Amino acid sequence: MLGVSRGFDGQLAARTGLSSRALRLARVKPTLIYTFLRIGLFAVLLAALLAIGITPWIATVGSALLALLISYIFFARLRHQVTARVASRRAAPAFDEDADAEDTAIERDPAAASQFARRRRPPADEDIE
Repeated sequence: MLGVSRGFDGQLAARTGLSSRALRLARVKPTLIYTFLRIGLFAVLLAALLAIGITPWIATVGSALLALLISYIFFARLRHQVTARVASRRAAPAFDEDADAEDTAIERDPAAASQFARRRRPPADEDIE
C-alpha cells in the first residue's frame, strides 16, 4: 500500500502533483513557523534583556510581553493562517442526528416544540456572532 494516497489528500495530490505528505506539511507549516517564530523571538529578547543586566524575572516577563506585542503586530498574516486552519478543523458537522430527530418530532407533533424549547440551554458566547 505504499505510495497509495486516500481520501481528499489523495485527490488533491493527484490534481496538484504534490505528494499527500507534502500537502500535510503545507497545512502544518504556518503553525510551525508561527510557533517557532514566537518562541525564537521570546528567546532573543530574553537573552538581550539578560545581557544588559536586567533582573531575570523582570527580563522574562518583559520579553514575554514584548514578544507578544511584536508578534501581534508583525506576524498577523501567519496568525490569521493558523486561526483559519484551526477554525476549519472545528467546523460544524454536516449531519446532526439530534437536531434531525427534534425536527422530525416537531413536524409530527407541533406541540412537541415547547418540550424541546424548555430543554434547550441558553446560547453560549461563542454561539452568538
